[in-house]
Amino acid sequence: MRETALKTEYRCRVVSQQFKADSWNDFRLGAILYSPRVALEEADALLVLYDPSDELLRFTGPKLWFTIEPSWHSHFHSHPVGKRLVQELNATERAFYGHPDARYRVPHPTYRGTLSRPRVASVRRAVVATVNNFGGRFWFLKSHIWTRNRMILDRFVYAVRAGCIPVYHAHATVKTSFLSGARWVDPADFAFSPRRTIDFALNQDQMEFRSINDAWLESGILADTDELKVMPKLHEIISGKLKIREC
Repeated sequence: MRETALKTEYRCRVVSQQFKADSWNDFRLGAILYSPRVALEEADALLVLYDPSDELLRFTGPKLWFTIEPSWHSHFHSHPVGKRLVQELNATERAFYGHPDARYRVPHPTYRGTLSRPRVASVRRAVVATVNNFGGRFWFLKSHIWTRNRMILDRFVYAVRAGCIPVYHAHATVKTSFLSGARWVDPADFAFSPRRTIDFALNQDQMEFRSINDAWLESGILADTDELKVMPKLHEIISGKLKIREC
């Protein structure tokens, strides 16, 4: 079957509660107009970002669900729509950072546009930014979840950019990939004790942490996690789906 060119214009409906897509302006990438105002029945394609949406179940044309949560998240196991999506969508209708097919592998964004480092050149005392985005399976049954809730301030990348000593408990796969070359204080090393963790962090050499983590920022390891690269990647996938439909 021969692949043909796209039409003059396609219309892709965009849906996301988390990212307040209803407030977005329409935008065009190539031959596709992306808009939250395109009615589902008039759309050529559907793009759902983050939240499970029953529109993915109702729409019969090319569609894509981009998720950024880990596999144990409630979106996929307890959310009534999310559970159905996991069962009923095929692999080419989902995009996420760990997709087994590289064509649908879209990294979790960690920053937008620049890795500038707005910070005070030097300080008298170490500053600690405490961040934690990993609860693991059955997080709600673990006593240290309260530590997690107390310790979340911002993403690891923003803590580093600010010149802080990050306090972070990362998944093992993140340690060996995304965080390779970075330095931080892990609460797990202190039995998730907030006092022991913070006391240790405050006694570290902040400038040494800055030097190591600045080199990490400049290493290029974060290049694919720029938020500005996410939509072009999703557009590439949607474009491919529309071309396939035109065969």
